[in-house]
Amino acid sequence: MQNLDSGNLRWAEAEYFLNQYISNTGPHDSYFLMICYLDAFLYTLISIEELVNQSVRNELHQKDAFLFLKALRNTNAHHIVLGARLKDSKFSHPVTPDITIDESPYTFTELRLEFDGLRQIFTAIEKQRPGEKRTLDGARRFMALLESQNRNTDVIENFMREGLDEVASIL
Repeated sequence: MQNLDSGNLRWAEAEYFLNQYISNTGPHDSYFLMICYLDAFLYTLISIEELVNQSVRNELHQKDAFLFLKALRNTNAHHIVLGARLKDSKFSHPVTPDITIDESPYTFTELRLEFDGLRQIFTAIEKQRPGEKRTLDGARRFMALLESQNRNTDVIENFMREGLDEVASIL
């Protein structure tokens, strides 16, 4: 660990949280732990931008997958717990759990994002916080790219992996 700089240590933490998230999707899934690891992944990965020099930060801000995850982190931190449908949420819920029960007693749960719901949330956030426009525009571009590739129904861990890989390519 001492051989890593702060950005790479945080990247390693984010990778760990992604792997823990995936391991809790099944066969012994724990929805609570999935949400915990999703939160931890988002917070850890995005915190990298605060630990690196301005040049690296500028490169991160050029990556729409990173900006998408940053918009999710900001939404998750300030407005709604992404993975949980709670009564006191500020916005309608943009995540759908995809639950599969196989022949054994095991359950598998994966989370899928609802892009239309996210767009509505991003628009509302931008009205409240105009300084978030650059991040939200990058998130919208990323969603448009995914839709053009018919990937708007992918499970969230695919987007998490893409963001992690983009950050790794910069660090």
